[in-house]
Amino acid sequence: MLIAGLLRFATTGRIRNTTTAPTDFNGGTPTVQGLLSYSIQPPDVFVNGLGYKTNGALSVAIGGGADHYVNGLPVNLIGQVCATQSLIQPAVWVAGLPIGLDGLLALAPNESPVAQNAFSDGFSNGFS
Repeated sequence: MLIAGLLRFATTGRIRNTTTAPTDFNGGTPTVQGLLSYSIQPPDVFVNGLGYKTNGALSVAIGGGADHYVNGLPVNLIGQVCATQSLIQPAVWVAGLPIGLDGLLALAPNESPVAQNAFSDGFSNGFS
C-alpha cells in the first residue's frame, strides 16, 4: 500500500518521483526525500500485492492498462503499478493518491534528489 502522506506532490496534483533507489521504506512506500522511488523493471518481490525491486523501489509500468486493482491502484498482470507521466490532470484521488482520466496513477516528471549535507535539515537551520 502506498501512503499518500509520505509523498510530495507537484502543483498539478501528480506525485513527485525519482528512479533513484529508495533511502526510506515506510508501510510499502519507498521514498527518497519524499519523492516516490520507482523502477520500470519487472518486480522481484511482492508486498501487499504490489511489486517491488530488491532495492525497495516500486515496480511501475509507464502507460498500458491495468488488469486488476490492488488497494485501489491499477496493476498489470506481472504486478507493476500502472502509471502515466502525461500531462493529464488527476481526475480522482484514491486513498489520497491521484488517478488520471486514463485510470493510471498520475506521476510528475522524474526528478533527481537534492544533494544533502550536514546542514540540510531544519534542526541545523536553528543554529545558523
